[in-house]
Amino acid sequence: MAKKKSPVGPSSVTSPEDAELPPESSHMSGFPEIKKKRQQNPYIAAKSTSLNPKFRTKWQEELYDQIYRSAKVFEHRYVDWSEIANPDVCAFDVSIKYKNLGLKRLATEKSTERENWNWNEEIVKQFYATLFVSPDQTRMDFMIGSRHCYATKEQFEKALSIEPKPDSDILHGPYELDDDDMESLYDVSKPNMGSVHGLKPEVALIRKINLHTFFPRLARGRCTTMLLRLTYAIFHERNFDIANFFFREMSEVIETPNHPLPYALHIFCLLRHMKLITKDMQLNCSLKIYSPQLPRPNFQPIALTEDEVREMGYPMIEQPGTYSHQPQQTVTLASVATNMVRLSNVMENLQKKVSAEFESMKAHISYLSSEVSEIKSHIKDPHHVLNYYKRKRA
Repeated sequence: MAKKKSPVGPSSVTSPEDAELPPESSHMSGFPEIKKKRQQNPYIAAKSTSLNPKFRTKWQEELYDQIYRSAKVFEHRYVDWSEIANPDVCAFDVSIKYKNLGLKRLATEKSTERENWNWNEEIVKQFYATLFVSPDQTRMDFMIGSRHCYATKEQFEKALSIEPKPDSDILHGPYELDDDDMESLYDVSKPNMGSVHGLKPEVALIRKINLHTFFPRLARGRCTTMLLRLTYAIFHERNFDIANFFFREMSEVIETPNHPLPYALHIFCLLRHMKLITKDMQLNCSLKIYSPQLPRPNFQPIALTEDEVREMGYPMIEQPGTYSHQPQQTVTLASVATNMVRLSNVMENLQKKVSAEFESMKAHISYLSSEVSEIKSHIKDPHHVLNYYKRKRA
């Protein structure tokens, strides 16, 4: 019997050499079947069943050809924290919450002071096509090139400089928010849970940041249960197991492969830590900036005296219920100048935001157009997973 090649990692796989996997199907059988197969460890078998050295099993190879080859890699963005921390631009600084939880560095421009976040999309697709996450979320196995590799949760934490904290919540576990917890996120009484309407401004900002960084899912106009849990934990600065969160989210992605592939930057940070980056890998993808529409500070209107109003050339308007003996509110020229500068800054930033949102809208329209074209091509493919139930009925 040929000797099994040891995987890249702290120790070799100790599973029985004669372990066998269930028979492989010749085509993708739909999401329930995919979920079932992704929960089975393909690396316990003594030999690879794929002729392609990039895959452990033939089923992984088929999975890549039918799903992951054309899958979209999520376009993560880094946050312009300096703008959020500027009191003249944003009414509150939520960056402090991310910093206290150890999340801020994972959503900044660079992974370290010297290195940018960058990655290779083909490697990311191979990673997800071959990924297996252990049921207890403490280890993941995957293929990089022709090498079977694995990483423990501790390695992942060390690679991303995540400091585990005792008594941290498991957001994917039995972690439930009661009515009081949910209402703490909203400004309105008896809110429609799961809706974005009525969210406190700082909570809405945290939700937006999460959708571009730690929870890259499509959630237009709503807050899913997991997104609410994550947003609640950050808003109230409750420590949670960050590495477990990443592992569980990657498990969700491979079990229901209808999402863009997330965490490319974090995966490559792990690969660098494991010294798996080779010179022939073209790291041609990098982060783009995300500048959310920020809640603006509320500036109080300036009260002028009658003489100052007349000097400015405005007619006086008598208000009902006013009396001459009421004290008049006055302002100084310095306060007027300060508020004029603030107003000018707000208008300038608003112009930048409108321009950026317009460019983002064009990019989204282009993306949706490509998605529609891709779906049309999949519908025409009789062997694609989307046509499984149609074939079954036939």
